[in-house]
Amino acid sequence: MGLKLFYGTLTVVPHDAPELEGSSFVKHARTAPAYRLFSVDGFPGLVEAPEGGVAIDVQVWDVPDERWRALLVDEPPEYYGAAVELEDGRLIETVLAPADYVNAGGGVDVSMHGSWRAYKAATSS
Repeated sequence: MGLKLFYGTLTVVPHDAPELEGSSFVKHARTAPAYRLFSVDGFPGLVEAPEGGVAIDVQVWDVPDERWRALLVDEPPEYYGAAVELEDGRLIETVLAPADYVNAGGGVDVSMHGSWRAYKAATSS
């Protein structure tokens, strides 16, 4: 088990979704203002942005190692593991999108929504 940060799709599924089996919700949190959130063909991507970054609403979960490995299979292969800084200074592991991948894929900056959940709510009809 280990603490993991979710910022995208898993923040909009029910907490008892099969993808989260064996995981425990810990808390809602916000990143330090050093990230940008993008939609790349409808898939979320968090990008490091030390200059011009904003705080993004995220979720912290305690995730079994085997579940984490299973979740990583669905991530784009370009994404990489990294620790994200929360507003309180804690570092939590997640996967980030490389800026060049987001740019090449025509990523749309959705940071102004503050979270993937808010972005999805604003764009669903």
